[in-house]
Amino acid sequence: MTEEEWNVLYKLGFRVEEGKLKHLKLGVVKEIEDFSGFGSLADLEAYAKECLRTRCLLNKHDKRQRGGTDREA
Repeated sequence: MTEEEWNVLYKLGFRVEEGKLKHLKLGVVKEIEDFSGFGSLADLEAYAKECLRTRCLLNKHDKRQRGGTDREA
């Protein structure tokens, strides 16, 4: 990956840890290879943002399910 590609991912909060790209705040863990091979920086950024959006939606869904379970008990 180029320096520009790393900068895009770093700007979005991703860090390299244990040979993987991680977003510590949202809990996203991906292989570095998942972020390589994009035709443009815009495509890479769009993919990374989609990964973050998906994680946010899953976190909200999980939170609602836990909240619903707690109320029923």
